Amino acid sequence: MRVVRSGVLFAVALLLACGASYAVELTSGGNELITDFSYTDTDNEGKTTALSVAYGWLLTSNHEVGPVVAYNKVDSDGTPGSTDGDRGQLGGFYNYNFTNPSKTMVPFVGGSLFKIIGDADDFFDYGAEVTGGLRVMPSNTASINIRAFYEQNYGKNGVEDANSSGIAAGLSIFW
Repeated sequence: MRVVRSGVLFAVALLLACGASYAVELTSGGNELITDFSYTDTDNEGKTTALSVAYGWLLTSNHEVGPVVAYNKVDSDGTPGSTDGDRGQLGGFYNYNFTNPSKTMVPFVGGSLFKIIGDADDFFDYGAEVTGGLRVMPSNTASINIRAFYEQNYGKNGVEDANSSGIAAGLSIFW
């Protein structure tokens, strides 16, 4: 949680330092490289450290789609069916970017569907996530992203579904 709090404070400080003179607008046809980090305590599973990378295509200034790849390190809490290990996720995402007069802060909502791979593939088949957050855009080529999420992993072979929620922080590069 300390990392997320530091990320939020950094984003606010950067926004104040840059001011509104760098206001930008997301444009149709643009590309985005998205990275983020989160640390969560997952029901029925344990603690998870997650790193993800996504590549987004801005279909319009509001609609964005693309593939996402994630790496998760799981530290089990001893619940039956959960194990320590490395897992991955391969899937796709959709974000809706709201337009607003500020342009230095762009709120968004979205979701993703993914296949679970790696050590957890024996217990979980696929997952879904809904998210909402804020892009702090100090320039026209980068943003600091802060988002809240709720994730549901669907169990298989009699394993109970696992869900988690949390806050993730990351950086985006636009071109």
